[in-house]
Amino acid sequence: MKTYWIAIASLTIIACQKKENPISGKILALRGSITVEQIHTNGKKEGHPAQIGQKLNVGDTIITGKDGNAIIELASAKLEVQKNTRLTYERGDAEQKVFLEHGTVWTNVNPVAKSHFSARTPTVVAAVRGTKFLLTADNPRSFICHCEGKVASTNTLTSVTEVNNSDYQEYFRDKKNIKVTTPELATLGVIADHAHSEIDDSPLGKKSTLTPEKARKVQDYVEKKFAALLNK
Repeated sequence: MKTYWIAIASLTIIACQKKENPISGKILALRGSITVEQIHTNGKKEGHPAQIGQKLNVGDTIITGKDGNAIIELASAKLEVQKNTRLTYERGDAEQKVFLEHGTVWTNVNPVAKSHFSARTPTVVAAVRGTKFLLTADNPRSFICHCEGKVASTNTLTSVTEVNNSDYQEYFRDKKNIKVTTPELATLGVIADHAHSEIDDSPLGKKSTLTPEKARKVQDYVEKKFAALLNK
């Protein structure tokens, strides 16, 4: 009888460990300077050079340098982590979550994945299922490009949530947000082709053709819209 109860207890412990073990991610490709910070048993984070094929566990942080670019795969999505970015894998169960402290990440969420996916910045949460979107964080500013499908964006300072009903870019600054539509971009000579990659062979899509000059035009336009909003 004693042996029987020991066996049951052992199986219970193993089952709990499997249930609590978060789903890991994986690094598929690397370019340039990239570090992975991992939490060790002593509770401290230590950084090591990233490696292709390396597993990413909940709590791990990817840090890219000025020439860095990483393609990672989670259970429900593939992400292109672009230069000068700090991204933490926050949760890996049925609610996959990442935290973009600063920088840019282009995400393609698997439409048939069983788990939900969301990405947050210091000011915005983007919750998606079966879509592609670009997210940029430069606290207190955030930016979302709705490339495909639906994105529910929540301003964490106001708790207001919106789901895009068309193709537009959304800019967040403190408690305010503005939208820039495809026709508006066209007036600036910018084509909304949703080519956001930094590299030539990204599995997420085409390399960006946006020139620095056109990027400045868009930024100037955004500044004008925010100024008009503040003057109301």
